[in-house]
Amino acid sequence: MTVLPTDPVASVPLWMATASSSFDTGPLAEDIEADVVVIGGGYTGLSAAYHLAEAGKSVVLLEAKHIASGASGRNAAGWLPGWPGRNPHDVEKALGPERGRRLNQMIVDAANDFPSFVTKHQLDPEFRMSGVALCAPSISLGKQLRETADQWRQLGVAIDDVSADAVADITGTSAFVSAAVYRNAGTLNPVNYSRGMARLAAGAGARIFERSKVNAVAEKNRCWRVDTEHGSVQAEYVIAATGAYSDRTFAKLNASQYKIPAMVFTSKPAPAIADTLMPGNLPIMSNHPLKLFWLMRDSHDRLVGSMLYPSNIQQSFSELAGRFEIHLRRYYPDMPAPEWDRAWSGYLDVIPGRTVQILELSPGVLAPIGFSGSGSLAAFAVGKELAKAMVSKDFENCRVPIRPPSRLLGAQLIPWLTRKVITPLFAS
Repeated sequence: MTVLPTDPVASVPLWMATASSSFDTGPLAEDIEADVVVIGGGYTGLSAAYHLAEAGKSVVLLEAKHIASGASGRNAAGWLPGWPGRNPHDVEKALGPERGRRLNQMIVDAANDFPSFVTKHQLDPEFRMSGVALCAPSISLGKQLRETADQWRQLGVAIDDVSADAVADITGTSAFVSAAVYRNAGTLNPVNYSRGMARLAAGAGARIFERSKVNAVAEKNRCWRVDTEHGSVQAEYVIAATGAYSDRTFAKLNASQYKIPAMVFTSKPAPAIADTLMPGNLPIMSNHPLKLFWLMRDSHDRLVGSMLYPSNIQQSFSELAGRFEIHLRRYYPDMPAPEWDRAWSGYLDVIPGRTVQILELSPGVLAPIGFSGSGSLAAFAVGKELAKAMVSKDFENCRVPIRPPSRLLGAQLIPWLTRKVITPLFAS
């Protein structure tokens, strides 16, 4: 998520302040060559850089600010398998049975591989495979939830049904009519994880440069030259892993996505309130397509939740926190009031269909896009898959669809409507 320029609240995420790990490199200050240059030091770019380097490719990663300064350090810290608002059959219908099956299988594989990968490499001491309770606030959404859970379960994802009588015991509220517990899911500290991935990639041979904003990407001698202020990289391939952070350097990428604004709030440690709101000790997520709802507790018993960004951005922290509390009270009308301590904001990169794809901006310039808030697990999988395609040079069999960029109608209008229309209706 990108920081909104007029954000009135503290824009430093909690994860940046509480991360126990460190990673710091200087800017690119010379002209170098590589097989692949990755632009963007977030979940996807770091996964691609590591898997490329591990496979023997020379890799340079350029980050405009510092590792996890974008979406990967500003999210609400959850991870779980699936596609927001889509089930596996939807994906097969949209992409065709074979293509859709392979993309779904990528997520199933990641659900099994991601937890063991993070644990094996000790990427984040706060990583938890706690499970996540995905909940439905209505009968119709409950039917969708059951269908989606059944389809993922048939593909091998560990999901437990929750009886109607037990939903309130898990969620602490009667606002949800049904739930399913995704077992291969949980929470992490996004900055710890990202820095851990950066160290892992560097250990495998990737050269990482922070504070190295890309100013231009141009074709040169059948390769690509990527220029920063004090240096350049010449490479056969470019991975533009910038998502909603894309600037005018990647205008085609900007025009191919909706940047939907959202906010994350955290409280001071409140173990008693956390026990009341989450008696099942599970993070809670709603499957409502317009009511963004996520609630978890971190390793220090802080409440962490999210909502769509308010329609009026000129509000104080106390006003914004008050709106978030109103949002929570739609689900927990009698909840005790915690002391809200921090908030930050940004964008989700959303595309029609809400499943990931890779845009071929130019031959050899590839941009993963469309995570739509699906988080670290999908980004890990996409980075790994793209690296595999580049190593083998077999892009036809890449499990993530590779497509030319499109120009979405209302690319600027949809985020505005989200703030001005959808948020007042559903998030306050």
